[in-house]
Amino acid sequence: MTNNFTDVFSFADDAGKVTEKALNRSRKLEAIGQLTSGIAHDYNNMLGVIIGNIEMVERAVVLDEKSRERLGKALAAAHRNAELTAKLLGLSRAQPRRKQRTAANDFISGLKDIIATPLTAAFEIRADLSEDLWLIDIDPAELEDMILNLAINARDAMPDGGVLTIETANKVLDENYVSQYPEGRPGDYVAISVSDTGTGMSEEIREQIFDPFFSTKETGKGTGLGLSMVDTFVQHSSGFIMVYSEPGEGTTFSVFLPRAQGSAIDVTMPDEAATAELSRGSETVLIVDDEDLLVDLAVTQLEELGYHTLCAGNAAQALEILKADPDIDLLLSDIIMPGKLDGYDLALTAKQIRPSLKILMTSGSAKVSGEFTNSGNEIIARLDANRLNKPYTLAELSTAVRRRLDEND
Repeated sequence: MTNNFTDVFSFADDAGKVTEKALNRSRKLEAIGQLTSGIAHDYNNMLGVIIGNIEMVERAVVLDEKSRERLGKALAAAHRNAELTAKLLGLSRAQPRRKQRTAANDFISGLKDIIATPLTAAFEIRADLSEDLWLIDIDPAELEDMILNLAINARDAMPDGGVLTIETANKVLDENYVSQYPEGRPGDYVAISVSDTGTGMSEEIREQIFDPFFSTKETGKGTGLGLSMVDTFVQHSSGFIMVYSEPGEGTTFSVFLPRAQGSAIDVTMPDEAATAELSRGSETVLIVDDEDLLVDLAVTQLEELGYHTLCAGNAAQALEILKADPDIDLLLSDIIMPGKLDGYDLALTAKQIRPSLKILMTSGSAKVSGEFTNSGNEIIARLDANRLNKPYTLAELSTAVRRRLDEND
């Protein structure tokens, strides 16, 4: 079993076979992404109704300890379902990414104790982290998920214990190296390797490990999404992944992520909602959504925060209300709606009618409008980057609405 990055490449199949495998995997991920994106829209709408109403009951009713505990369990279950939906949406290539300049070694060092917690004395964790490791531009939360998924996968491959090794290194790859992988490009990369001394995999299993929902674990022991999520994250990050494994000899996953170039990137939004007091206001908000239960909930939540509300079930109705009422301060609109106009169309038309109108988009889907997002339209790009994802909590709603109203644009 080897842990050497260069050695990993020597076990690659010929370029044509690797290309075919990668393309087949890409098609499967695209199909899953399209399916889950559509389902997630409705699913996240319903989760939003569940989460929002539980929160409103907790705030409005004096509960005994047992009842509050039961509501807490229901809320926790809803949030877990929301996390699962987010993982499914991660399979969609259309999902926007929030990247920032990141030091991979810091994450690995911080996760070592978490990884070690469930392990027995039969396991050993080794970390060989290169000094002066280059920075990478990625979503830090997804990097953390990737490392944890690979570590858990390695742990599960060693039922009787063994050695789990995590390595990092700076790698300069030339044409000869990357020619063995269709998505690889010559250049500077940060390489992250996770190796185990476990059972290893046959070629048949190795060819399926990145397929969504494929798992060698017993029913109920896993979703089969872990390695699919790793593969999707790597592709979204313009990197690539190599796998070497032989039965009885263990497995090495080597992930190559491009070195950060240019000035620092940080488009993450501060997580103020989790700790701040609920933000309030007295402005008028026009809520646009075709889901009546969500509209009713948003009205209740915003009016509790002091806002005045108006409602529309589609873009056409919203435009009529905007033309008739000059006192609307914020348009809070879903992106996917029935009719000829979606939320992006509504936003652009609303800006023509009222250039000073503040707009906040919300969606339970990873779907974005290709016509707009590929056109370089600054309004749409900003709205999409700062949209409020469903399902959202009351704190998240209050923060997003207040932030948008207070912005100068």
